[in-house]
Amino acid sequence: MLALRRHLTAGTPRSLSSWSATRPLLAPATRATAMLSHLLHGNEEVRAEVERTHSVQLAHDQSATQFQFHHLKPGTADEYVKHWTEYAARRREQSPPYSFHASFITLIGNLDTVVHITTYPSYQALETALLQEMDTADAALTRALTSSVEKRTSHVCREFAFWLPEDVEPSAHGIYELRSYLLRPGKLLEWGQEWRKGVEARRNYCTPIGAWFSQLGELNRVHHLWFYQNLEERRISRERAWELNAWANAVTRTVPLLDHLETSILRRIG
Repeated sequence: MLALRRHLTAGTPRSLSSWSATRPLLAPATRATAMLSHLLHGNEEVRAEVERTHSVQLAHDQSATQFQFHHLKPGTADEYVKHWTEYAARRREQSPPYSFHASFITLIGNLDTVVHITTYPSYQALETALLQEMDTADAALTRALTSSVEKRTSHVCREFAFWLPEDVEPSAHGIYELRSYLLRPGKLLEWGQEWRKGVEARRNYCTPIGAWFSQLGELNRVHHLWFYQNLEERRISRERAWELNAWANAVTRTVPLLDHLETSILRRIG
């Protein structure tokens, strides 16, 4: 992550008379509106810097990653996977503008849930893909696919700059752990600063696939995805990581920044 910069102004404080002479007076109603806006929304320059920090310093490029969660009706997983395989094949024939896609089904966690992770090189590419789905999707196949679904949710994320994944293609073998954190509002930057200190140490014991923070849909959400050969490898790698001060300290300092956290064990289906 790029270092955060503070913008400080220097100079000798001006007298009240010189300030009044150089600053135009506002009408009472205008002053009240300006004061209310400042209280509700904060200083414009500060808000612009916060937005710049989130979009530029936290993210390593301009890509956009869409997370979709399909919550299935119990007993319909096999039917869903069959229809999804056909649906995904048709999408690939249409040359969709995504650079990465993987689908998973939950083994431990919120059962009967399918997770689709799709990365696009830009927001424009994501929008193009959404329009393609509306214009060219096979109606009968779409109905068959969604007939197994009770609920669908999605949000769009950016990938963290400080945790670039290994060059590993997701495998149909082994397991994946998706850890999802809901941060307290306004704590993303602090969380990222602390978390990056322990990530490199943890990387020595398991394979990171990616880490993302949300920007559209549910906000203040962080996801990170890890690969293991099996649950035993996961257990061993986590025990070794806890022996490292960098990892233990990062966890200790970031837990107070969370409102909710959950973990799911997934299997790749596409």
